[in-house]
Amino acid sequence: MTRLPTINRLAVILLPTQACLDWIKSCVGDDDNLTLDELRREPTVYLISEGRVKPETYLRRHFKAMFESELGSCYTDPTLWPKAISFANFQKFFEIHVTSMVIDVGKGQIIKEED
Repeated sequence: MTRLPTINRLAVILLPTQACLDWIKSCVGDDDNLTLDELRREPTVYLISEGRVKPETYLRRHFKAMFESELGSCYTDPTLWPKAISFANFQKFFEIHVTSMVIDVGKGQIIKEED
């Protein structure tokens, strides 16, 4: 049996919800045909350190950066974003899945992109 290499990260997967889709549609009328299935087709995956703090604690501390990244991927103008960038809204906008099974089957070194 082949053993695949795991990495020392947890994966946080954010799947947009109907509330997220409703917000997108409220900003621009030409996205009226966008469906939830289309919006969820390529969810964002965030890798976080494993073991230091519980994933729930990490999310409560760092949700704002993830939330703003997701909102910014839809609309770069923050005036269009929801007024409350709160953990409660974050939970309304996304189904949050956390997994410890992160397996690296790629070749070569992982390279971080810098802005």
